[in-house]
This record gives sequence, structure tokens and C-alpha cells, in this order.
Amino acid sequence: MLPIINRGTWTRVFSIRTLVTNFLNLYPEGTELQILSLGAGFDSSFFHHQKNTPEFATRKVKYFEVDFASNTEKKIEIIKRSEELSELAFGSLKPTFRDDGNLVGEAYTLFHCDLRQEDTARASFDEFGLKPEVPTFVIAECLFCYLEPATTEAMVTLCTGYFTGDLSLANYDIQHPDDPFGQMMIANLEKRHCDLLGIRDCPDEPAQEKRLTDCGFTSANATSMIRIHNDHLNSEERSRIEKLEIFDEFEEWELLMSHYLICIGNRTSGTDLTF
Repeated sequence: MLPIINRGTWTRVFSIRTLVTNFLNLYPEGTELQILSLGAGFDSSFFHHQKNTPEFATRKVKYFEVDFASNTEKKIEIIKRSEELSELAFGSLKPTFRDDGNLVGEAYTLFHCDLRQEDTARASFDEFGLKPEVPTFVIAECLFCYLEPATTEAMVTLCTGYFTGDLSLANYDIQHPDDPFGQMMIANLEKRHCDLLGIRDCPDEPAQEKRLTDCGFTSANATSMIRIHNDHLNSEERSRIEKLEIFDEFEEWELLMSHYLICIGNRTSGTDLTF
């Protein structure tokens, strides 16, 4: 993988993980909290935080991931084969894997569901133990740009309707599809059969913010990934990463990272989630 791609991936992953830590730190020790990752794929963030983030031990955090069965079944098989991952997922409980292809652990639940079906999604949220009143952070990473606009709006509205307590959502997405760099980037993705069905519905930061507020969040703030990288990430960790692979394509880096963003929506009774 090219160094510029590796650094972009690190920026995305580290940014979302920073927001998880910031979310935990909004609440006192002992507070029950929930994190819900939509379309989680093979993301390993739960295992990273469970092992490396002290706030996970001092808050009562339950981490939920949801995706199609084809993805969750493969991920569960990986967890089954790893004693360390199983221990992180199940804690002090004896590892048990359900016959229906879902994993329900002490700190971690991975279940399959078609989030495009609102009634099914609500029933699954109830079945797998999500609590509407508990402060919740929803993660939508590389998801909405692949969905029809109406589907995304229904999914966000599902979250603002289901959760009645403090709620924050972070959406990692693509922007500026119609400038020359954006056209080239989208053409390259489409050659790999990655159809961006929702990219032109929210093509920039203001449109991303408006979508979240239209769907029930009281505030929203979108920030390009180049600004997040330069201004909001831990400087020591950023410096360490920059020394691992050296590159000098800084103009291309600026262009690439300015075409991605994170938009954070909040509906809270206290301090909003931010970087």
C-alpha cells in the first residue's frame, strides 16, 4: 500500500478512536454508556479500546456492532479462533457463541441486521440489549456515501427516534465529488465496483451538517480530514506516524484529505461531543 494511503487510513482510524475516548470522558466514572457502530465490517476498534483505553475500565461501556450476516459471521469466526479476542469480548464470562450467528458478550455484542428495514432494526436493537435512555455514541464510518439518500435519512432518523438519552453520531464521509480531484477519485472507486449512491446528496460540509439537523440532531459540525489531521489529533502520535513512512507528495495529501470529512451530530443535555 502506498504511504499516502497508509497515512490516510491511520488518520481516519485514529480520529474515530479519539472521538470514542472523548465521548467516554464526557461522563463521570461509573456512568453506563453505549457505543453503536453501524456497518462495522472488520473494524477492530473495540478490541483496541478494551485493551488500551483506561476509560473503558472506569465507565460501564457496552460496545455494539451491526452489519450484514455475511460480514458478522466471518468476524465471529476470527474471534472464535483467537483466545485473546474472545477474552476481550466476553470478559469474565465463559465464551459462548449463539447458534443464530450473533455474538453477545459482557462488553461487546456483534449482531447481523439489515438497517434499511426500520422495524427489523428496532426489534434487533431491543433484542440485543441496546437501551434507549443510556448516553449513546453512534459511529457511521464509510457508510452513508454508499447508500441512497432516503436510506441514510431513514437510518439517522431511526437513531434519533430510538435513543431518548444523550446522543452523538460521527459520520466519516466523502465530499466535493464534482471538482477535478473528486471526479477522478470517484471514477477510481467506481472502477472497483464501489458505487457511491449518496455522494451528491451531501457534497460538502454545510450539506452534511444540514442532513443531521434535519434528521433530529440539535447541532452538527463537519470538519475536513486535513483540518482534523493538522489541528485536532495528538501531536506526538502524529509525529511518530510521520516518521514511519516518509513521503513528499504534500499537495496530493492536502487534496486527498480535503475530500474526506467527519460530521458530528449532537443531541445532548450537557457538553457536546467534539475533537
